[in-house]
Amino acid sequence: MTILVQGQPIVAANAVCRPEDAFEASKHLNILQGDPIIVPADVKSVCVLQSESCCVPWDCGGYVGSQEATTCLIAFVLCQLGVNVVHFDESTSKIPSYLQSSVEGVEPTEEGVQLHLIGAYDDENGSGKKVLRNILNFYHQHSIRFNLRTAMIGALNTLSKEHSDTKFNIPLFHGACVDLTTKNIHPATFADRGPCLLLRQCRCMTGGPTTGVFDAKTGRFVFCPWEFHISPADALEFLKLSQMDDSVLLLYTSTSPMAEGPNYPEDMRRVLQLLAACPSNEALFPTGLAPQQFVWAP
Repeated sequence: MTILVQGQPIVAANAVCRPEDAFEASKHLNILQGDPIIVPADVKSVCVLQSESCCVPWDCGGYVGSQEATTCLIAFVLCQLGVNVVHFDESTSKIPSYLQSSVEGVEPTEEGVQLHLIGAYDDENGSGKKVLRNILNFYHQHSIRFNLRTAMIGALNTLSKEHSDTKFNIPLFHGACVDLTTKNIHPATFADRGPCLLLRQCRCMTGGPTTGVFDAKTGRFVFCPWEFHISPADALEFLKLSQMDDSVLLLYTSTSPMAEGPNYPEDMRRVLQLLAACPSNEALFPTGLAPQQFVWAP
C-alpha cells in the first residue's frame, strides 16, 4: 500500500528523512514539544527495551513506550484494540518477524492505521538513516495503509551542539510513551523500566532473539530467557571493557557515543560485568529457560 501524511501518500518511503524535506514535512506532522514527562514508578507502565516489543490493549490503562533511542527508532502503531510498540536498531530493523510484530492484531482501515515514529536522529555516521530507511520501507510496502501522524525522526529529531570547538548532533528526544486512557503520544522517560531490567539489558550484548514483553491475554509482563554462550576470550574482553573510563566505554559500545543519556555508562558496565561472570544461559538463568510472568502491584 503506502504511507499517508495528512491523507496524502508520500512520494517515497524515505521522503520524510531527507534533511531538505524536514521543514516541509513538519508542517503536516505532529511535532513533540516540551520537556519529556516522567512516568512514575508507581503507575502501571510497560517500557520496551531495544529488541523488545509489546502489544497492549487500551483497557489495560497506564502508559506504554520506550526510551534510550538515539540511532534506534521507536514505532507506535495504534489500532482499535490497542497499541503496538517496538524498539528497532539497525540489526533488528531487518528481521521480518520483528518488523511484523509491530502490526500484530492490526486490521486495515480506510483512513489508514495510525503510525508514530520517534528516534533515529541525524547522526554523523548515518546509522540512524539506515534504521529509518528500513522501517519506512517496511510500512510503505505493507499491505496495510498507514497514516503517519508523528515523525520525530531524522533531521526533525536532531539538535546541533558544540563542545570544545567540536560540533556534533544529538537527539531532541530519546523516548516517548502513549497514555492508554487518552491515546495521546508524549515525549517521555520511565522511572521504572520494568522487571528483570539487568537481565533484559543483556539480550542485545549476547545477540539474543527479539521478544515480546506483554501477554495481552493475562495482562502480565513477560520475561523470556534465551540460549547463549560467550567464549572465555570474549568474557575477558567484557570484563576489561567494563573497567575502562566512560569515554572509552562509550566509544566501543555505542553507535552514538556523544548522544547517549547519563545512565548509559553505568548500565553498560553492569551488563558487561554480569556477562563476564555468567557467560552462558546456564549460568545466567540457573532455573532454566521457562518464561516468567509478573503482575503489577495494586
